[in-house]
Amino acid sequence: MTVERAVYLTDIPDKFDPAGFDRLYFGAEFCEIKIPGVEETAAASLTAADSGLGFTLVTPYVTDRGLTLLRDVFLSLPADRSIEVVCNDYGTMLQLRQERPDLTPVLGRLLSGQKRGFGISSRKADAGPALAEDWRASIFDSPILRKYLKDKGVGRVELDNLPQGMTSDFTDSGLTASLYAPYGYVTTTRYCPFAFQDGRWLNIAGECGRVCRQGMIEETADIFNRPVWVAGNAQFYENQDIQSDEELTKQGFDRIVFEPSIPV
Repeated sequence: MTVERAVYLTDIPDKFDPAGFDRLYFGAEFCEIKIPGVEETAAASLTAADSGLGFTLVTPYVTDRGLTLLRDVFLSLPADRSIEVVCNDYGTMLQLRQERPDLTPVLGRLLSGQKRGFGISSRKADAGPALAEDWRASIFDSPILRKYLKDKGVGRVELDNLPQGMTSDFTDSGLTASLYAPYGYVTTTRYCPFAFQDGRWLNIAGECGRVCRQGMIEETADIFNRPVWVAGNAQFYENQDIQSDEELTKQGFDRIVFEPSIPV
């Protein structure tokens, strides 16, 4: 099995270099305010096509407002099964299946159920074999969920590269899997520390100047024995330790999604 390389960008640069990549990921994964519009999505899709790359649109968890925004974007995409939509919200997945069955749904890493919580590094020495195994698993290991996803036309799921390792195995599962690197997310919220205006926190459904794209906050935290960055309404860690293609293939991973920077 060949491991495909994808690059994930939240903005397309004027001079895009596709060298070394097979697919372009584009979109907003954590905040519905940053869902790209119809024209922006069309331009990214055209960039991918002109570069000879496949195209994947990444979408966040959403409110009803976000579903309405996504509907317009979905309806604007050409009918092409090679175009993927990463859904980090089951409502988005069902809407896509109902309104655009000619596109390919992918279930995103925000729904993977992987263990990223604070304190894992300090508790690791005291964890028994069963707990340590659970920390390396994902919700996609569930046979019931795997059957549900296949029934809904989902053939690909996506996961973070956990520092404590992963036990999820997708061989003979009917699913293929993507691995994000080098940045994994810890947690996310509907409130953004970068959106503090007029003495109050803005809900992500409100107006926002997107100042989160101008910088981030580094925190010292007991998680994986490494720094945590607050970027927008999410927290991230970095893990440069990526398994070899051979090792990934043995677990059913056939794609690495490379993030040149934290995806905000």
